[in-house]
Amino acid sequence: MSDKNNLKNAEGRQREIDRIWEEQVLKKEKIEQLACEIKDKRTKNEIFYEWEKIDKMLRENGIEPGSVKANEYMEKWDLEEAKTLYEEGELFKSLTKIVVEPVIEKEK
Repeated sequence: MSDKNNLKNAEGRQREIDRIWEEQVLKKEKIEQLACEIKDKRTKNEIFYEWEKIDKMLRENGIEPGSVKANEYMEKWDLEEAKTLYEEGELFKSLTKIVVEPVIEKEK
């Protein structure tokens, strides 16, 4: 393989690495934003994040609600919940592309 081809391949690999890196950074930022939104909903006692449910979950894990340990636990929980919701959203988007979009195109 010539030096020119090696350079092209190296440039292509670098572009792919850069693209993947950018996707991962965006994903991390979206998950962090979602975790902040979950925390906000939790502190406002909104549906799915009611204080009663959260306190019960903490107690089931041997943690006293309102304690420093509870705050640390919930910070991690918010992030894990955000990751789960993000992945479910990505799965939904993928399924929509695979299942729904072809049906819509066929109906046109």
